[in-house]
Amino acid sequence: MKNNTLSNRPVLISGVYRSGTTFANAAISCFDGYSSLSSGLKFMRFCYGKYGHNIKSESQLKSLLVDCQKRLDSRWGIQIIADEIFNQVVETGLSYSTVYDMLVRDILGIRDQGLRHQWCDKLVLNWDLAEEFLDLFPSGVVVHLVRSPLDVLKSYQRMTSEPEPIYLDAIFNCYSSFIFAEKMEKKLNNRLIICKSQDLADPHSGVYGKLSDLLDREFDRKKFNAGNFRTLIDEWDINSTRYKSISISRLRDSDNSSVTFTDLEIYLLEQICGDYMDMYSFPRDYKLKNLSQDEVENRLGFEYLIDRYNVASNGEDPGPSYFTDPISFERKIINERQQKTK
Repeated sequence: MKNNTLSNRPVLISGVYRSGTTFANAAISCFDGYSSLSSGLKFMRFCYGKYGHNIKSESQLKSLLVDCQKRLDSRWGIQIIADEIFNQVVETGLSYSTVYDMLVRDILGIRDQGLRHQWCDKLVLNWDLAEEFLDLFPSGVVVHLVRSPLDVLKSYQRMTSEPEPIYLDAIFNCYSSFIFAEKMEKKLNNRLIICKSQDLADPHSGVYGKLSDLLDREFDRKKFNAGNFRTLIDEWDINSTRYKSISISRLRDSDNSSVTFTDLEIYLLEQICGDYMDMYSFPRDYKLKNLSQDEVENRLGFEYLIDRYNVASNGEDPGPSYFTDPISFERKIINERQQKTK
């Protein structure tokens, strides 16, 4: 075991939806002394900056914890010991980083295990908060995943509940993800790892060696088995549908070999992400048909998509975005559940 000098070194997994972020989050549990949280808390989205620029008062802290307690219990069935977390944060020092760390440790049951036990969290479509995460944790690490936009597009189309053709937004989100990776890899140096989803499927991949060095922890290849992966909510149980749908073997290969893409899909993929697909050696096995601006906008239909298309087609970053605001959506679910229990 390495660990000559202990420091608080949490990991944040970043990427677009359907890019293997849950897999990556679970795989971090193969490093000595790491536990993975995955879905649920989403601290950077729901908590960070929402209670003032900094946490300076006990009333701010209490509001944050009360809101977290209600949301986690109602949405995910997760109970936190808010009073004990409150006391520990006050004793340690008021800050977003302290309450984030204490919340994760309480949820995972590692609050009293010190820095020898670390954690990994996941936040999809919020790489714009990666630098803030690294500011909160000076020794932290962000792992940002990139996956073939063809695979992301078709996977998202199969699972989304958004109206047609909102699934096409996956293309613009992939583009924003590529821009982030290109700009930030050098800026954030060894605190940000950019890797292709397929590379995570190989336990001998260089990404695990690099992570081992950055985290100062040994990687246990014997644990690298999807049937043994564990995160708090997304459990990689060998009998689960999640294991069948996103397994190690399937992560290695493209899902689109037998998929037919529409003219609009191909046009958008080529015009928006084509250069980045070449950069990452993602396959581009399709025949391009040119479409006019009017054709594209008419077929996109939604003003939301048209605006994002125009931004991206001008070479600008459309940013990570959801058509349906995830915070409002989660609050809606919680309110509906609370109404049913009354």
